[in-house]
Amino acid sequence: MLGRRDFLKLYLFSGVIGGVLQALLGFIFPQIAGPMVGASAGICGLVAAFSVLAPDSQIYLWFVLPIRARYFLPIMFGLTLFFLVTSTEDPSTEGHVAHVAHAAHLGGILGGLAYLKWRHGLGVPLFSWPRFRRALPRRELVTTRSARHSFWRKDSPKPADDLPPAEFISREVDPILDKISAHGIQSLTERERKILEAARAKMSKR
Repeated sequence: MLGRRDFLKLYLFSGVIGGVLQALLGFIFPQIAGPMVGASAGICGLVAAFSVLAPDSQIYLWFVLPIRARYFLPIMFGLTLFFLVTSTEDPSTEGHVAHVAHAAHLGGILGGLAYLKWRHGLGVPLFSWPRFRRALPRRELVTTRSARHSFWRKDSPKPADDLPPAEFISREVDPILDKISAHGIQSLTERERKILEAARAKMSKR
């Protein structure tokens, strides 16, 4: 969805932001200071970006429990913040090096979200879950169709939902993928994003 170059930039940016935040907070709270080894900050940034780009996809916790990405993001953010706060307030850790760089994880999450906002203009509603949004009034459209067919009147094309998967992809999805390749995912309209979601649902049923 981002392309290879943007993917790598997001990963490295998240890792750098995570390392910087861990180092800064280590000066303030010595109990969380220490050497940083690993790529967890960059991974946290990638997971946060995935949750924004594909909010309806499923993430399997411990490879067993399925949860939608839109719900996983605030849970991951909240748990990381909780472990960071408790590690800085625990007097028993004074003078000991922390084994988990929670501040780096938090920085990685924030770095991934900031990169999407900065590079692609994608908003990051951490806690704007669908059930909390006010429902807008719906307008029902009623159409009628004449029972008589005239030889000069062509039948209206099938709606996209009624098309077979192969025709749906060639007619609706391929032009959108070409647009992403040429202008990036940020150029998509709301309708085009919904078409991609519909395509993913069709493919999952096959």
